This record gives sequence, C-alpha cells and structure tokens, in this order.
Amino acid sequence: KYLFFPGCQLGASDPGYVMNTYRYLIERMKDGVGLYLGCCGAPADWSGRVDVLEKSIRAFRENWKQQGNPEIILACPTCHKMFAKHLSDVPVKSLWDIFNEQGLPDGYVRGNGAEIALYDPCSSRYLPGVQKSVRELLAKMGYIVEELRMNRRYAQCCSYGGLISTVNPKLAKAIRDQRVSASAKDYVTYCPNCRDDFAGNGKPTWHLLDIIFGVGSTSGPLKTPPTRSQRLENRREVKARMLETYWGEGMK
Repeated sequence: KYLFFPGCQLGASDPGYVMNTYRYLIERMKDGVGLYLGCCGAPADWSGRVDVLEKSIRAFRENWKQQGNPEIILACPTCHKMFAKHLSDVPVKSLWDIFNEQGLPDGYVRGNGAEIALYDPCSSRYLPGVQKSVRELLAKMGYIVEELRMNRRYAQCCSYGGLISTVNPKLAKAIRDQRVSASAKDYVTYCPNCRDDFAGNGKPTWHLLDIIFGVGSTSGPLKTPPTRSQRLENRREVKARMLETYWGEGMK
C-alpha cells in the first residue's frame, strides 16, 4: 500500500537515516511498505537539464505503476515540491505525519525543556501541514522551539538550493553566514542539505531524524558532513544493505 521514497540526499548524508526509518515504517504501517531509492529530479530541474528531469519523472512513474500505484511516503520537502509540480496525480504522505500518527520510536532524544531554533527548509514554505507536524513532534519530545524571524511561508534557502555553491561559492558563503547568524541556539531542521551545509561550517545543527532515532545524541549537531565522494558511497551502502537485509539479494 505504501512506498517509502527517501530522495537522493537523505541516505547520502547518513545511511542510518534511511535504514532506521524503513525499519520503523515496516514495523508500524499495515498493508506493506516498499522502498524506492532514487532522485525526484530537483538537481536536474535546477540546472536546466529538462531531458534528465523528464527521464527521472518517467522512470519513477513506470516503477510506481509496476508497484500497484501505492501511496508515497516522503521525507524531503524538495521532493514534496517536485511531486506537486510534476507528479500531482501520485498520492503522497509526509513521514512527519506518520510519526505523529503512529507514535515515536523508543530511544528518541528527550528535550526536557531544552531550547532549539527550528530552521524550516526553503521548500517547506509550500507545505504548512509538514511544518505543523514537525513542530508537534518537537513539542512531544520535550523541546521548546525558537521561531526564526524568517520561517514558515518565508523560509529561506540555506545556500544549497539551485546548486549555488557550484557556480558562485562566494555568494553561497554569504547566504549561509546570514542564515546561521539568525539565532545563537543550536538548530534543528528536516532537510539533510540544510543540516550538512550548516554543520559543515561550524553551526551545531541536528537533522530531526537524529533526535527521533537517538542517533549521535552527543555528536549529532556537529557531525561531519560527507564529501561528494562519500555521499556516493553512502548511497551505495544504503542500497547494498537494504537489498541484503530485506530482500536477501546481493547488489550487482
């Protein structure tokens, strides 16, 4: 009935994000949860590669139909935006809604009244329901959320979107410096690009899944982001380990 689509960056940032989430989903969700590892096409869209984007969309649609048109579980706000634009007939559900509906896993990092600043990813400005779910989860886990001045419908880009750093590193740094100066408190976000972008430049930043699964409770905010090569290896690791663990297959 369901197909988990983590997007291309979640597993690239940390294989545990995908593996822990999928294990949770198959334990909590009835009627079966499949897994689709791939890209929604956003980087191709950003770079004007319409041919690559269309190929990505076609591949997803063909696989989706082969699986019986399941409801797609999305963890990435950029994927949400791309699905709304290019795959509007495909039913989608937010991972954060599922955590609220099915309950948090044991072992999450309890806030006990700690204050954190919530950084809404830029793509989430189109997703008020997702933003609401994230805030509800943080409240349930015992965190007090500081709202940044530019949040919700005014959420700003961390400097990753549009591949800015590739073509104009100086501009990307200026954007990033401005974003991390919005609060002195540690950040939490629900986009792996935002987390890696900020943490890699000295701003303590959690991904929400770090807190939910209690992973790296001490090192999480400053966990060193992977290099481009490491991101590729992380994607390979996710695919190989998932195939072996759940389907008993070796990766070719």
